[in-house]
Amino acid sequence: MDRISVTKTPDGLKAFLTVPDALATDYPTFDELRQCLADSGVVCGIDDNALHQMIRNKTCNFPAEVARGTPSVPATPGRIDILVDVSSRGKPKAIAGGRVDLRDIGYVVNVRKNLHILRRIPPVPGKEGKMVTGKTIGFVIPPHVMLIPGKGTRILEEDPNVLVADVDGAVMVFPNGKAEVLTDKLVQSNVDYTTGNIYFSGNLRINGTVRSGFEVAAEGNVWIGGSVEDAKVSSLADLEIVGGASGSGNGIVKCAGTLKARHIQNLNVQAKNVEVAEDIVHCDIWAEATVVAKSIVGGTVSVGRSVEAETIGTEAEAKTVVDLGGTSALLKQKYDLLRDLATVTGEIGALKGDMYCHVRDEMDEGGTLSPSSLSRLDDLRAKNQETLDKNAAIQKEIGTIDDKLKRSTIPVLKAGTIYPNTIVKAGTLEKGIKEKLSHVVITAEQNVITVGKG
Repeated sequence: MDRISVTKTPDGLKAFLTVPDALATDYPTFDELRQCLADSGVVCGIDDNALHQMIRNKTCNFPAEVARGTPSVPATPGRIDILVDVSSRGKPKAIAGGRVDLRDIGYVVNVRKNLHILRRIPPVPGKEGKMVTGKTIGFVIPPHVMLIPGKGTRILEEDPNVLVADVDGAVMVFPNGKAEVLTDKLVQSNVDYTTGNIYFSGNLRINGTVRSGFEVAAEGNVWIGGSVEDAKVSSLADLEIVGGASGSGNGIVKCAGTLKARHIQNLNVQAKNVEVAEDIVHCDIWAEATVVAKSIVGGTVSVGRSVEAETIGTEAEAKTVVDLGGTSALLKQKYDLLRDLATVTGEIGALKGDMYCHVRDEMDEGGTLSPSSLSRLDDLRAKNQETLDKNAAIQKEIGTIDDKLKRSTIPVLKAGTIYPNTIVKAGTLEKGIKEKLSHVVITAEQNVITVGKG
């Protein structure tokens, strides 16, 4: 029987028998084939039916599969499931006491006490396999994963595989299974390359300076002990900059409440109220309600309600523009939005045309599209929906501006001194100050700009 060939696959999971033509007339018996396999070390997974089939068919010169081993079953690694909704990551929400720090290595979201944050799914062991020779095939044992309770979290007593919040606050989840719930956020240093951009859905305190090119955003109040350079700083509440803010025209400072600063220079500012202890110099300011400063020099200040300063303008040539009611700024925003709306509307029409032509040109006689054509159509549909959403957003923003334009508040400017080369705007009207004025009050009502004494 030594002329019968027994071969095995390199992984030892299959064995084959090849009977030479010379044995066709005196074909081996079942026991003889079995013995050949045993002599070659094949002792597991032998398929007796395959052997009988060889004998019936007198299979020669063909490697017939006659034994099959059992492959090992890989282990399933353990994992940490995040049980909180992280879809709003980076989108601040108004939750009392929430403190969320969005960093590159974690997920963050505001949570309540006792909310389940993480669940540990233990690893599932694999199963050993066996080669046709009887040799065991092992499997890799997966590493254990552990829940690591950090500040403001605890392991649930009744289920040690669950981590819960121990306080109300903001949760931060790390890749290694650690979680923390923060109730406050303090940045001791400058906001620069050592910290990266900082986003936080609560009150944020920064002891240092926000350097050029970096961003800080918070849902709560923001207090900055240093200064702000050409950076982007925003708050959904109040914002205070103790050291003042000075940029080169690229910085943006925004808050939904009151902005307080020692001074601001060469920045774009948006706030409900702006209170500056010293000077506003060459800034582009939009304040929904009021602006108060020691002096306003250069740039444009647009206000919805009032502007008050000791001095406005300068004896130098710098032009200072005060837009009472902010109408000019609002009209410009609306014009820009209408222009964008026209562009988007054209894109919608073009996309509809593209979808129609694509279906017309790619559909076969049976009325179906190939997989590649369907994929292309899906891309067009997705782009069309994206453009429709953009269209709706622009129209909503235009509606918001229209509501602001309808307000009835009479805007007023009060100044101890106004210098020439100051321009006061109200809607489509514009009044240039030709001479130095003292103790002046300027109002804008029914498209009339009135200059008086105060």
